Amino acid sequence: MSVKITIKTDMPEYAKKLQSMIESRVPAAMALALTDSLVDVRDHELMAAYKQFFTSRNQAFPKIVHSVAASSIEHAKRSKIAIGSIQRYEATRPVGTLQPRQVGRRPASTEFMERHVRGGMKSPKGGRSIAVPQEANISRRKGGAKAGAVNKSYDPRNLLNKKDHFIITSKKTGRRLIVKRRSKRDRSKLKVFYSLRPFVNIKGGYDPERAVMVGMARAFEPAFGRRLRSAIQWLADKKPFG
Repeated sequence: MSVKITIKTDMPEYAKKLQSMIESRVPAAMALALTDSLVDVRDHELMAAYKQFFTSRNQAFPKIVHSVAASSIEHAKRSKIAIGSIQRYEATRPVGTLQPRQVGRRPASTEFMERHVRGGMKSPKGGRSIAVPQEANISRRKGGAKAGAVNKSYDPRNLLNKKDHFIITSKKTGRRLIVKRRSKRDRSKLKVFYSLRPFVNIKGGYDPERAVMVGMARAFEPAFGRRLRSAIQWLADKKPFG
């Protein structure tokens, strides 16, 4: 987006100077408006798209994986270009944006989210299988920084250390399952906690870029108008023409 400002006044001797002063405030207004818009779009259009595609168990996680890299006012003043982004928190931020404040421990990598956009195969780390939970039969944390994570007592290794919990191979699917025997009398009654798979195909299809483009078309122009009006009001309060 480019900006052109035209001043109309019955005081032509001041018009050029006034126009120059206003234009000097435009880069900062653009940088601030860009950051305002990115936060607005992240919290509305992008969060709506996220909740349509994923089951949201942790309210903090979507903001970590859709972190706003604020536009640098100083860079905008020097280059006349405002740059901002919505990106994974730990990803390298583009030149022209502000670096995040480090508070507490650095969040774990969210690179795996890229597979939900492009699709791909998830392979096991450090083991021979991926444990895919049977959601109805496991318990997850309700709150806190790890909200949505499986409770430790339902971790696959911890389950297998419990009495009457073991691995079987399903006769129907051929898959290995972590199960619990429900009844001592009827040994066929089993509760399934996990399916153990050598890999998991992730279909992809999550489209955050489209949500951001739609949102920015809505949000940026009003945000820029507000920031530019504030800048002009600031100039007026200074009373530069006596």
